[in-house]
Amino acid sequence: MKVFLECLPCIMRQALDASRMSAGDDALQSAIMKRAVKITGDFENRRNSPEIAGAIHKMVAEMTGVTDPYREIKRKDMDTAFSLLPILRKYVCEAKNASDGIHRALKVAAAGNSLDSAVYGGGVSPDLESLIEKELGKPFASFDGRLFESIIFARPANILIVADNAGETVFDAVLAEKLYGISSKIFYAVREKPILNDATIEEAVASGLSEYAEVISSGSTIPGTIVSDCNPAFRKIFNEADIVISKGQGNFETLSDEKRGIFYLLKTKCNVLANLLGTIVNDYVFVYKENGKEAKSLENRNEIKSLMN
Repeated sequence: MKVFLECLPCIMRQALDASRMSAGDDALQSAIMKRAVKITGDFENRRNSPEIAGAIHKMVAEMTGVTDPYREIKRKDMDTAFSLLPILRKYVCEAKNASDGIHRALKVAAAGNSLDSAVYGGGVSPDLESLIEKELGKPFASFDGRLFESIIFARPANILIVADNAGETVFDAVLAEKLYGISSKIFYAVREKPILNDATIEEAVASGLSEYAEVISSGSTIPGTIVSDCNPAFRKIFNEADIVISKGQGNFETLSDEKRGIFYLLKTKCNVLANLLGTIVNDYVFVYKENGKEAKSLENRNEIKSLMN
């Protein structure tokens, strides 16, 4: 996905947040912001917004020596997520049938996308303890659940989940647990090293995901997943998986041009993304796209039929 002009102010705000969390004096913060302006100003030569954000984060680390400025925020987000687990599990357990259970587990994973300090700015997390039941009650604005179920209930499938922020790994563990008994293999791919508040292997394992999935590094060092830049092991799994679930906005921005079909599970957090998905800000979506385009008729395609044999 190209860099939209509307994305540039958000990138600069993230640069300011990172500079304040990493640098203790105004002079160094000013120097960081000057370099951030230069990097952002070269946006026409970047493939997408996460690539710009990755370059800025690398620059901040080089100038300050702080490689994980969001570490404390990620810890607090995970503590908040763990405190919500009883609500999340109860919501899934109240499912009326298997199909409803999958729907509810997907909603839990999508709701976890609300736990995103990088979006809310300044290291401030939303108060999910008061909002989570309301969020779980919101319907998906777009939902390709029937297509998803036609694959997973046909025969055990290999599933790759491409992770987003650290806090939502706890929410994703609820989804992975639900899919564990009906899938052949689940892979959960995280960033190679800390970038913003995104999940790494450390957070994914701490969430309990390794009980249901093989936690792997994609090799990505940006807040997204550019497949050609990822490690060979991840690329093989990505290309061969029966199902790929992409979590969050950064992954959508970087994966939406890929040729293979992908299920995108996220909450729309800005007008740019909402317009691309045909929704409004704060809507939840679980949509299947191939080559970045809608594929509503995919249930009749040969590759889906082959999975159902």
